Amino acid sequence: MQAHHWVFQWTNIAQGDEEISVRQDNLIARNFQFSQVGGYNAMLIREEIEIAAPMSVVWAVFSALEEYDDWNTACQSCHLIEGEEMEAGACFSFVVRPFTLPIKVTPRITECDPGQKVVWEGERLGIHAVHTWTFREINGRVILISHEEFSGPLIWLARLILVPRRLHSLTRQLLASVKQEAEARYQAQKVS
Repeated sequence: MQAHHWVFQWTNIAQGDEEISVRQDNLIARNFQFSQVGGYNAMLIREEIEIAAPMSVVWAVFSALEEYDDWNTACQSCHLIEGEEMEAGACFSFVVRPFTLPIKVTPRITECDPGQKVVWEGERLGIHAVHTWTFREINGRVILISHEEFSGPLIWLARLILVPRRLHSLTRQLLASVKQEAEARYQAQKVS
């Protein structure tokens, strides 16, 4: 199995940058960063994963929000609230558990270019989140990139109680779930 590189990056305006590199099997790159956005502290989480399946299969898995409960281990009770499918303007809901207690999240999709890019935004507990998903197909495989930006006055508190590490873990879990489901569906298609 191919080993991939990951990076944790902590950015602090007053102290400069510190980078730590480690190795991980199924993730290509990780970036985890604190900075400032709009006068508030911001937390950025960036992950990407390579999926051994074509874009059509990866997009079918990723875009079927109503099916997330069947295969997704990172969030539960995912369903559309407004809209018919993954499209700009649609609103959906899901539950994550960065701690023991569940947190219901209801983001709105602000941009959707099928097989290229999806952006959703939401606000919860005084923190504004923007999650951008970018898809790149290279030689019949897909690189799925997740970039999350959290900002707001309570980011310092989130950092203090280790929310970033837990959210980062959920992001990795979601990417791994998309990879596993897309590759399984692609293998099943090849057999039949």
